Amino acid sequence: MVFRLKEQFKGLYKGDTRVAIWEQHRLLYVRIPKSANSSVLAAIDGARKCRMSGGKIARMNDQWTCFSFVRNPWSRLVSSYRQKASTDATSKRIVDGVYQGFVDKGMPIRANMSFEEFCEVVCEFPNEKIDKHLQSQAYTLIRNGKAIVPFIGKVEHMNADWKTVMDKVGLNNELPHINQTSGQHYSSYFTSDALINRIADRYADDIRYFEYDFVRK
Repeated sequence: MVFRLKEQFKGLYKGDTRVAIWEQHRLLYVRIPKSANSSVLAAIDGARKCRMSGGKIARMNDQWTCFSFVRNPWSRLVSSYRQKASTDATSKRIVDGVYQGFVDKGMPIRANMSFEEFCEVVCEFPNEKIDKHLQSQAYTLIRNGKAIVPFIGKVEHMNADWKTVMDKVGLNNELPHINQTSGQHYSSYFTSDALINRIADRYADDIRYFEYDFVRK
């Protein structure tokens, strides 16, 4: 059976979408950075990380359990800033106070820049040219107005949605909480309606397809 599964996947590892597959469980996860990606990968041993086209993923939905997770775009952006560009940056590949992935993409992000300045840079870069941690989630998950996987859970009710995935494949693996952002609520970083709306425009597809709102706390 393992041999047949490997034969089935022969030639499928080239594509534009980052996925993880667990062949023995017929489980496929579309990876979205800053949306519990590290936690999902750590929850089940034996993940094979690769790339596939959105079309090939969509064609697997009938025989495999295919899923992903998304996150409130305002919250996700704050998490990226805190871990990769702020004075408290904790991410790997921090060079001179800035995440190397931002530098590789030619983004003019400097160490300790303000959150508002960070947002201005993010809004200047389209999905095709920006670092993957800052791309719209819909850019990966939506093709021609439709989701490429049948189940998209939300980080905001992660435990319940993760159980839904586990029930589908007959597992009971618990989800560890890795790289969880703590501290101030994301809304405290948005000091003006103008900034809130600017990010709403930048991530309009995430808000539309995944039904998110800015919540003040």
